[in-house]
Amino acid sequence: PAARRSRKWLARLGLLLLLIIGVFAALPFFTPSVETLVMDAAARAGTDGDYITLSDGIVHYEASGPEGAPAVVFVHGISNPYHVWDANFPTVADAGYRVVRYDRYGVGFSDRPRGIRYDADLFDRQLLELVGKLKVKTPLTLVGFSLGGGISVIFAERHPELVNGLILVSPAGFPPPKTSSTGFLNLLRLPGAGEYLVRLLGGKMSDPAGQGSDLYDQALLPGYVESLKGLERYNGTLSAWLSTIRHFPIQGLDSSYRAAGDSHIPVLCIWGKEDRVLPFATTEKVMAAMPHAELLAVEQAGHASQYEKRAVVNEAILSFLRRIASFS
Repeated sequence: PAARRSRKWLARLGLLLLLIIGVFAALPFFTPSVETLVMDAAARAGTDGDYITLSDGIVHYEASGPEGAPAVVFVHGISNPYHVWDANFPTVADAGYRVVRYDRYGVGFSDRPRGIRYDADLFDRQLLELVGKLKVKTPLTLVGFSLGGGISVIFAERHPELVNGLILVSPAGFPPPKTSSTGFLNLLRLPGAGEYLVRLLGGKMSDPAGQGSDLYDQALLPGYVESLKGLERYNGTLSAWLSTIRHFPIQGLDSSYRAAGDSHIPVLCIWGKEDRVLPFATTEKVMAAMPHAELLAVEQAGHASQYEKRAVVNEAILSFLRRIASFS
């Protein structure tokens, strides 16, 4: 009798576990997708900036400042579109530079091409084609934020003749200290698991309020995420984000940094001392790879120091641009 009771208990436990697994497996099918809109001409009507067709799709961009002047191209991070440079773009243009900013594929009002990898080759090709089609004067200075810093370093490594300076704001490319988010990123990279989590948590993952970790001063968050509202609803946004997490070497660009460093392209590294996304301690790895780089540590600023401490960062950007011009 005791053995029969034990078998019955194990059978019931097994059924319960199967039921729980079944419920979790079915959850995504009962979770409505947040992506209900199509990125097309109607979606883009009335937006700022301009549009250009490149080999992988339509790209949203803005150009300002005198044509033929020294060029500065701004490259944003993994989630925020080109509006992340709102506090800096006009200041550099007003100083007499030809400035360009654009939305990466999968972000903002640019296309979300299907069936391709969102990797270093794609983003390098996008930037190279954009600079060519817009006839941007080269060599140019790249200003890259977070993942955009990694894209800028790769571009400088692959096309050193086109780059005369790098300004890197809390750039990606090196492993941060292990945190709870590290395990989550590893799960996202697993086939099946990533798609499951994106579908199940898509609404929360694309919530602009989730960008709070970018800032030290949370009172600035509403203005910071204003340009993100509604963009998570366009088809392909989350799959592009997931593909970027999986295929772009966000934490594996040591060799690219060293190659760009060996080319002796002038580099200014700007980092918020209160950065919670890529901690300030990461500067040690960047400076080891690029010993000649200048470092600006921004007090009371988080990941997006160019937004939080715009006056300090803008002064540093313009000073750097003037210095590299004097050596060219």
